[in-house]
Amino acid sequence: MPRLIEFLRQYGPREYLLMLSVAALCGLGVAALINAASGDVAGGQALLKTKAQLEADSSRVLTTRVFKPVRATHPRREARRHVRRHVRNHRFAPAPAPAAPSVVTVRAPAPAPKPAVVQQVAPVPAPRPVVRAPRPAPKPAPAPKRSSGGGSQFDDSG
Repeated sequence: MPRLIEFLRQYGPREYLLMLSVAALCGLGVAALINAASGDVAGGQALLKTKAQLEADSSRVLTTRVFKPVRATHPRREARRHVRRHVRNHRFAPAPAPAAPSVVTVRAPAPAPKPAVVQQVAPVPAPRPVVRAPRPAPKPAPAPKRSSGGGSQFDDSG
């Protein structure tokens, strides 16, 4: 026991905390790898399957599946279809032909002549020429700054 205490006192709490965090990360990594090795979608639940379930899954892969498209029904379309079916199934006998009318000639008065419409076109003013103002003159470049006194370069040659 005294040797164990001497060994434990050799390292500080910082080292023990670092080793504990590394071990926790390694444990999480191993758990994630085991979960991914189950063959299911990553992050899904890893379930053990029985032999019957495995055989059923493997046989499903080889069979062909036929899916019929789902037909969307619209209320208006259904109502129209109902009316058409009703008319088709319950047609009435054709109506008897109307009796021949007696011939009566009626003279209509001639329509009154319409006054002629005169279209007046408003005079269009002549287009005025577009006058563009001249561009303003460019701003003059700033004058270079003059150095005050000593040279502008430092020479450490000697």
